Amino acid sequence: MKFHASARILILSGILLVVLKPPCASCGILTDRMSRHELKIWNSIRRTVLAQNKHGLTLHPKIQDLWRGLEAGEHEVHVEMTDRDGGYSVQAGRFAIEVLDPAGKRHVCVIRLYLSAIRRAYAKPSAMRPDEFVPFAGLGTTDRYTEVLGHEMAHAVSILQDPDCLRFYLEMEKEIAEYDHLLQSRDVLPGALEGHLDRIRTLQQLLERPAEAAEADIWRELSPVIPRTASGKRASLDQS
Repeated sequence: MKFHASARILILSGILLVVLKPPCASCGILTDRMSRHELKIWNSIRRTVLAQNKHGLTLHPKIQDLWRGLEAGEHEVHVEMTDRDGGYSVQAGRFAIEVLDPAGKRHVCVIRLYLSAIRRAYAKPSAMRPDEFVPFAGLGTTDRYTEVLGHEMAHAVSILQDPDCLRFYLEMEKEIAEYDHLLQSRDVLPGALEGHLDRIRTLQQLLERPAEAAEADIWRELSPVIPRTASGKRASLDQS
């Protein structure tokens, strides 16, 4: 976790809060942490997100709505890219709050894309989710990046705009920190680790539902095998 030099740190009920003084001037989606090479990749993703057909109609409305929602907000949402793995072999992206504004007006957040993991991800029937959605199926590299960005943007929108989702996120981060602390301890009570893991899994499921639903919609918009309607939007899977 990174902190601004002008931040003041408070601890309330075991949760770390950082008060920004003065408020940051920047907000929306920020790319200042990217290298020149990463900015080229980002510009390709951006063109995909904002693409229109010859009639000026939006081709990818779901991810564009998420994009514009974050752009119009007052929070800082930094986007980072890395070719290093994300800690878990299947982790393709991550959303996190780096600095929590206790007033709720200007959180500092990051969306991180793990590019090599995204490129290597399987897009086979064995990766099918319960809703019969196969992530990345039929997509090229830039569209894969775009799909993951959309998933993480959905996390950002739900956590930054829904107080319940923010509470779930903070509870999960606290449980993860306590679990990691227990791993380093020599005196761990029986069942303590399992209890934290159970709560972490429950909170993850609550947070993943809206993001996975958004990702499925975004895949349908990007998919080359699902025909478009007369308005330029992708038909549903039932219409394919």
